[in-house]
Amino acid sequence: MSAQGIIPDANEIMKRQRAAGSDTFGHDVYKITFLCDTEQPPLFGAKYNFQLDGVVDYPKFLVQFSTLIKLALTHGLRLVEKQRFDEFYSESVQSSRGLIEKIQALETFPGQSQDERERQQNVGEYSHAQGHLDQKGASGSRFQKVGTLSKSEWEASTLYMFFAFQKMKTNWDKNGKPGQAVQSDQARVVKNVLIPQGFESYQKNYVAFVKTLKIDADENEMGRFAKTAKLALGRPLRDKYGINDATSMLGLREEDKTIPLKNLTIKTAICWQALLEFLQHTESDVLDAYIVDLTAFCNYIKNFADTPTLCNYIRQLAYDPSMTTDKLQNMYFQSMMQVLLEIAASYDLGDEVGRENLKKVLAEMLACGDLGEGNVKTIMVIFERLVGDVEERFRFCVDLINGILEPSRADVSNTSRSLVDEYLEKNPDKSLQMKISSLRLNIMDLKEQEMDKVNKKD
Repeated sequence: MSAQGIIPDANEIMKRQRAAGSDTFGHDVYKITFLCDTEQPPLFGAKYNFQLDGVVDYPKFLVQFSTLIKLALTHGLRLVEKQRFDEFYSESVQSSRGLIEKIQALETFPGQSQDERERQQNVGEYSHAQGHLDQKGASGSRFQKVGTLSKSEWEASTLYMFFAFQKMKTNWDKNGKPGQAVQSDQARVVKNVLIPQGFESYQKNYVAFVKTLKIDADENEMGRFAKTAKLALGRPLRDKYGINDATSMLGLREEDKTIPLKNLTIKTAICWQALLEFLQHTESDVLDAYIVDLTAFCNYIKNFADTPTLCNYIRQLAYDPSMTTDKLQNMYFQSMMQVLLEIAASYDLGDEVGRENLKKVLAEMLACGDLGEGNVKTIMVIFERLVGDVEERFRFCVDLINGILEPSRADVSNTSRSLVDEYLEKNPDKSLQMKISSLRLNIMDLKEQEMDKVNKKD
């Protein structure tokens, strides 16, 4: 049994309020007016009036989602998924295209009637749709129409977020009231006896405790070890001082809350990930105090990828002639990289600068050839969130592969195309658009001439 729904995203609403610098903000499609203190909005009762395109006009209250998660747990519901609307749309648009067309969720651009076409003359509201058609036309496509929303409608849509809770199995006490989730006797013994006693026997040292669980005979064992270690650490982290103890023991730097690369090992990396996941699911309101911003974390991953021997343990492997260093080094590098990639995947990708930096770092890593299969799979999952459009993601991957196989012939036109389109979207100029479209056609003609000459030469 599950409970799904959509609600206005409190974080997005407050973000837009801060950007507007006013308690009232919006445009023709939606308008929000706060009826409470916006400097320090209350946990409950943060009231605002919400108007939506002449259809909705009534008061609402901000829902702090981390509080909702805790309240849901008291009723036997656990969170299984939450996404911003734009993320949910990007993931679902391909599989639900038929439904979208059936219910006519998008408007046709250009419009069918004269009135619709006149309304769509607002260049700023529909420049993205016109740019898409221009791009299709330049590539020889016969498509002359596209389903879309105006920019204002999209801004209103992205105020919302999707969530899904799942009902946990419960037992019942003698008074007919629900108790805790059902667990096997063995699971209860492990959780309540073995793990706490084992943790105590290592003087509450998180890293030493994780080390006892380690089985690293091969890549599969490393994967099982990581999963087991994170599950085992959940119990100690729930203790009163668990978070502070873990932070201190991992040696997180005060300035950016990361582990110095020289101290990074598979054990410390897993402890770090377990701490962040625990905070994300149970203490999300304090997560920002323990996680570095996305751009800085991208630089951290890049430094590790470029120079893994900055880590003392990997460097020591290289100096030990008794060990098969190449294979062992690669296994540890890939396992540690997997943890860092999974941490990156847990970020909210609303930071545009951080998102672009992450895309660049991951592309460079894919070209280096030192990654494992699991690393590549995780990177591609992240790319699905970074580049929502399937065609754009496909072009990006093709350019990347071309750059790896034939660096001298790598086609950067698609990358430049996206940069030009971004510029035109922010600075619409019809004459400039026409010139660029003409240049793109010339480039295509030159490419065809080049291919003809290559074929004749062959």
